[in-house]
Amino acid sequence: MSIKFIAQKTDKRLFLINLSNYGAAHGLAGVNYKVTFVDMQDFEQRWIQVESFLVERFGKKPDLEGTLYLIGINELGAFPETKNFTKEQKQDLMHIAVCKLLSQVGIFVLDKYDEEGWPHYIPTGIEAPEAMKDQEQLLKECIIRYFEQ
Repeated sequence: MSIKFIAQKTDKRLFLINLSNYGAAHGLAGVNYKVTFVDMQDFEQRWIQVESFLVERFGKKPDLEGTLYLIGINELGAFPETKNFTKEQKQDLMHIAVCKLLSQVGIFVLDKYDEEGWPHYIPTGIEAPEAMKDQEQLLKECIIRYFEQ
């Protein structure tokens, strides 16, 4: 069974409906519904604060992919011995970041760490918004929450 994650944007608010806290088997029993109302003006101010932090820390403002890459490195917590990630590892790092971020809203859950220390996530059955603009908005809100923690 698949549950849709709903993100609806109006002029002033983004409505996020978070279906989380499944039970051990991620079934429907015991699902908690949490509705978050995000004031869009507040969202823009908080996003600018995240961008400012990244500029202070790294000397330039990364795009969304760069931000995901940085979060992925942080979540991995280790650098390769060669000090460079392969192209595939860079893609994996961005995937780790997306999964970590979307775990905040119940779309993914951490399953395990492999023998090399890389985290592996599994989908819960909740689907992300289909529209690309809504997906980006959801990721940005999760990035803001990530840096506010």
